Amino acid sequence: MRSSDTEPMALRFCNVVKRFGDALALDDCSFEVRAGEIVGYIGPNGAGKTTSMRILATLLRPDAGAVSVLGEAVERADVRTLRPRIGYMADAPYLNDEMTVAEFLDYGAAMYRLNQGRRRTVVRDTLDLTDLAPMADWLIGRLSRGDRQRLALACTLVHDPEVLLLDEPASGLDPIARVELRELLKVLRRMGKTIFIASHVLSELDEVCDSVLVLSRGRVVASGAIGSLLDTLDQHARLELVFSDEAQALRAEEWLSGRAAVLGWEAVRKGRSLEYSGGIEEQEIEAALAGLIREGVRVIYCHRRRPSLERFYLKTMLESGGTG
Repeated sequence: MRSSDTEPMALRFCNVVKRFGDALALDDCSFEVRAGEIVGYIGPNGAGKTTSMRILATLLRPDAGAVSVLGEAVERADVRTLRPRIGYMADAPYLNDEMTVAEFLDYGAAMYRLNQGRRRTVVRDTLDLTDLAPMADWLIGRLSRGDRQRLALACTLVHDPEVLLLDEPASGLDPIARVELRELLKVLRRMGKTIFIASHVLSELDEVCDSVLVLSRGRVVASGAIGSLLDTLDQHARLELVFSDEAQALRAEEWLSGRAAVLGWEAVRKGRSLEYSGGIEEQEIEAALAGLIREGVRVIYCHRRRPSLERFYLKTMLESGGTG
């Protein structure tokens, strides 16, 4: 994300280059993430997302460029003081199947040199936050894939970091577990955490993120607030209206016909529903609904569907020459 220098930035990448032998992983990569945001990081496999995450987590050094986390230049920072401020969840996190959930969290807390009394408190609080308390005494080997991912996230949180770097946290989760993860991320944002999340599950990012960065071949090729990015698509928003019966739908279609013609909306009626496509704005929907209600039309459902993040991503990949 680009912004003025006066706004607090939790993460900064400036012209970062990283090579592995002859392979160029990051090529003059630049971006910024504001404190307190949830920002999605998307791109095809091999684009450089994990490499970026590992550099931000102080596990790799860039070959060129500047990186800062929470205002500290990573290349000059004392990692003993910076790492406790960062929570990093790898795309394939290590979990010890022979330990219980509580033991493993306690082990993680001890790695950050928390004393025993403090560890008891943070382990209990983290178990409660992540809904793992009922499984505290279970061996990790018994956990489902979703619960293992939740435990990996709990380990990322146990030392109360300010910044969370999450690499594919929804990988392998079923739909219910994904909803639970999304709600937990919202809770963490309300707690003031900055969350930088790499994921291929674009529908989940669309629901939870403030902004996204699109990475292709080691460079950020698009960035911004999700709503602003989707507004750049040629695809129009769609408005779906459902009525109590077909007669009410016919009344609504007749009453809206003049307004729809002026606004350039195109209508399709199916039974007791109407779907409009075109340049549909929120204020126009509010005016249309108010008019229908005044006319006594019984509207039971109204939904405006905007273009999807997936469509924006595919368009960006085609334009940038990337693959996905």
